[in-house]
Amino acid sequence: MDKVAIARKVQEERKVHCSIPKFILNNELLKKAIKKAFPENYNFEVYKCIDIILRERYKNIALQLPEGLLIWGLYLSEIFYFFCDCVEEVTILGDVTYGGCCIDDFTSEKLNCDLIIHYGHSCLIPLTVTKIRCIYVFVDIKLNSTHLIETIKKNFQKKDIILLLGTIQFSCIVHSVHNALKRENYFDILLPIPQVLPLTRGEVLGCTSPNLYHFLYEQVIKGDDQNEYSGGAKPTTSAATGTAATGTAATGTAATGTAATGTAATGTAATGTAATGTAATGTAATGTAATGTAATGTAATVASVAPGERHPQISVRTNEKNESQIMNECRNFLKRNSVKIVFIADGRFHLESLMIQNPDFTFYRYNPFDKMLSEEKYNYKLFYEIRKNEIKKCRNCKSVCIILSTLGRQGNVNILKNMINIIKQKNIPYIILLLSEIFNDKLKLFKNIDVFIQIGCPRLSIDWGNYNLKPLLNTYEAYVFLKSVQYRDIYPMDFYSSRGNEWTNYNAGIGNINEQNLSTKEIIRRRIQMRRSKINIHYE
Repeated sequence: MDKVAIARKVQEERKVHCSIPKFILNNELLKKAIKKAFPENYNFEVYKCIDIILRERYKNIALQLPEGLLIWGLYLSEIFYFFCDCVEEVTILGDVTYGGCCIDDFTSEKLNCDLIIHYGHSCLIPLTVTKIRCIYVFVDIKLNSTHLIETIKKNFQKKDIILLLGTIQFSCIVHSVHNALKRENYFDILLPIPQVLPLTRGEVLGCTSPNLYHFLYEQVIKGDDQNEYSGGAKPTTSAATGTAATGTAATGTAATGTAATGTAATGTAATGTAATGTAATGTAATGTAATGTAATGTAATVASVAPGERHPQISVRTNEKNESQIMNECRNFLKRNSVKIVFIADGRFHLESLMIQNPDFTFYRYNPFDKMLSEEKYNYKLFYEIRKNEIKKCRNCKSVCIILSTLGRQGNVNILKNMINIIKQKNIPYIILLLSEIFNDKLKLFKNIDVFIQIGCPRLSIDWGNYNLKPLLNTYEAYVFLKSVQYRDIYPMDFYSSRGNEWTNYNAGIGNINEQNLSTKEIIRRRIQMRRSKINIHYE
């Protein structure tokens, strides 16, 4: 047997090992149960979960769902109990679930569960550090992307630079639309989908979003100062005569007859801070024939250069640019070019995180359910004014209460330790308070406390902090108040970014921190389990 045949056989064995068994996929009764219980376009990864449960022989399972998906919790529990002979008990956790940070493996372990399945959010807490085995199911919502593609073509020009992002539920749509626009070569320049690790490409959280300034700098500006987009001398180009891409009628089932007219799509205001409105943009794709213009590509012709000579249009960079230089170049780039952010979501909460982190960009939100494209605004002046004022109130404080969230894994003990060390250096009396949820009525009971610092969700302070009688700061604002860092011109939203600042989770210590006390064998076993439980999403 030759090497090629051996390699193919190994690949086939790997595929069989990693794939879901046919007796699960071809179970007609299971198919009928899934079809009857769940919406056709909601993917709860039932087959994958059953495969893992049967393979690992889990007995007690905990299900954790956000409020929007809780209605299907009973159906999931009945399916797992009926189709998995090893399952003895299924528990649906009743505590509120806001995000992947709320995964409650601690409670699940106390309930003698050996597996927890968390629905509706991405994997924020590494599976190597949880007390029991965890499975994250994104619950991807599959919707027709044809209407969005045509809407983008109707409302944006070919010279515009479009960046696509969204929530994890609509990740498939983000990638589908991006791939379609790339295939059609509709825009003059189409950049990749932005990403902030450890999140998936295009994903945005309410507390964590990509830094689009750095993204633009790396993708377009850096090392390319002489191109037409960055404002330098335009390279010599020869037109690549492309054939005219005359678009036929894109009458998708979702596109026909649903024109997003100019009626206002009023979004809710960011509670407690900026009152932000939304104004619907222009016309939308109505399913009529969209005759595209000629997709004429341009091919850059580079003149031959003798060895050792320096090309006149290439600038050699000797030093990396600092943050302020990058920001200035990006702002100049935004003035010269039309960069539009299209965010796919049915609400504003996650989009506001992206807007706060990138205030110089223009944002649009596409709602896949009502097929409305609206331009989103944010009152940055009011936002900065409110948060700076809350920090100023803390100047002469005599006591501090550090609130560590106990809602799942929202609270990070390492951030708590760092915060305590800073407060001790300032000689400020402090207490530690453990709370699952933070309410104003609870905080009113602590009359001798001047400042509250919450280690949980940064948006609690941003959206609701000014409603409290005493200042309620998140970790970034606490570092500013304690004079450990300077207040930044752009408010950071990097709480779960792997490159986050010193007040964030990964910088303080998250991930494989618990592996320090484990044997090599146990570390390998955990990582193999994590790889097997990974939910794979394939984009067409």
